[in-house]
Amino acid sequence: MKKTALYLAIVAILTVNDDLFANEQPDSVIELDGTVDISRMGDGWLKISVPFLLKSHPDLETLGGRKPSSMEELFNPDFIDNLNLKITVCFRNEFKRKYARGDKNDIQFFDYYSSELEIKLLKVDRNTKTAVFLLPSMIAERDEFVGSSPKAVGYVLEFSRGGTIFKVSDSIVFEKYSNEEILEKFKSEAQSRSLSNEGFLIPAHLIDSSFLKNLGPVSWEN
Repeated sequence: MKKTALYLAIVAILTVNDDLFANEQPDSVIELDGTVDISRMGDGWLKISVPFLLKSHPDLETLGGRKPSSMEELFNPDFIDNLNLKITVCFRNEFKRKYARGDKNDIQFFDYYSSELEIKLLKVDRNTKTAVFLLPSMIAERDEFVGSSPKAVGYVLEFSRGGTIFKVSDSIVFEKYSNEEILEKFKSEAQSRSLSNEGFLIPAHLIDSSFLKNLGPVSWEN
């Protein structure tokens, strides 16, 4: 009986937490601070920068305004741990498209690249944080999607912590589309097809640690 009661209590707590995050308003925890920027970095890399604001600690919502009742619940609201950012970016393979004389909107000419950054500790101070990722420019030259101003077809950003994905406005961008159904289809396509290009897009700090200047300690495993 005691085990059953304990199990029901755990389920109830998890359900309450799920409901809290389900009702979370977009940008209440994390908000993009501008658009994702893609530029050249010397001759070797394309740099993809993701500026964002960390506005509040998500565990404050879980407590619902009450004080922590145990050491397990205790946390410093000025710092958040284990924040994960996954990015998937899509470029049009112009080399293949020109060869096939295909339409620019044909998805068979879209190539996807994905990477993840795990931030071990980050300060909640509403100052702009910038996560940076690098893609070898040799790939861009091979597939002819690089120009004086490299432009992506679209991208998908996913901020998460402990399995919870935070709602962030404009985290899915695909051409000029705004229809949610189309954007979700693009997200699904991007995440599944990027697996074939695993390892090309990497967190920038693996090349130059100075990219961590406004972040905190991160995972060094790619």
